[in-house]
Amino acid sequence: MKKFTLFLLAGSALAFTSCKEDPAASFSADKTEVQVGDVVKFTDNSTAAYNHVWDFGDGEWSTAINPTHVYYDEGTYNVTLQVTDDNGGTVSLSSPKAITVLDSVNAMIEGDQEEKNAVIVQMVGNWELDQITYSYNGNPTFENFSNTRGDFAADGDIFQQDEKGNKSIGYYNVYNSDFVYVSFIEGPSALYQIDELSETRMKLVYTYTDFNLPSNVSKTTLEFRR
Repeated sequence: MKKFTLFLLAGSALAFTSCKEDPAASFSADKTEVQVGDVVKFTDNSTAAYNHVWDFGDGEWSTAINPTHVYYDEGTYNVTLQVTDDNGGTVSLSSPKAITVLDSVNAMIEGDQEEKNAVIVQMVGNWELDQITYSYNGNPTFENFSNTRGDFAADGDIFQQDEKGNKSIGYYNVYNSDFVYVSFIEGPSALYQIDELSETRMKLVYTYTDFNLPSNVSKTTLEFRR
């Protein structure tokens, strides 16, 4: 007679409970004081956020996570971010952050000769054009260069040479510690903002706004090295 052994397995059920975190809206801006036509970059620092609605304070809005925005008129704008959870049931609104937009024309007050000379001393010398960036409404395109250079003289002349070795003379005129008019072999001849000026780097930015077409904001950036 065969014997059978019966094993009874007792199972236990584990119950898991989860505590879902409510969203909390928070953000930062790369700059809080800009000029008309400048691009402001916003970064989402929220927690447990699924949907985003940005209010830029000028009647424009965005649902991007980390948007950029261009302001076309001077003034102070309060930016807010509203986020919701994945069900859209819980809403969190951030504290407003003020962005101050200055009229670039009013910011250009001609400096005295001492102020100008301080800039000229830094600009004098041989510079090689590294890159030009053309930006329309915050969308950049890049153009790299090699062997395009300029020797900036103290009297305002620029002895320049293009990539093919053609030589010509341009000029520059320092307006104040923040702006300089440049007529170089590449890029438009215009009044540029001095974004960076050190022993090894020079970055000049020209912003143009056609006020007949408020959405038409363009920017040209010349980047030199030595």
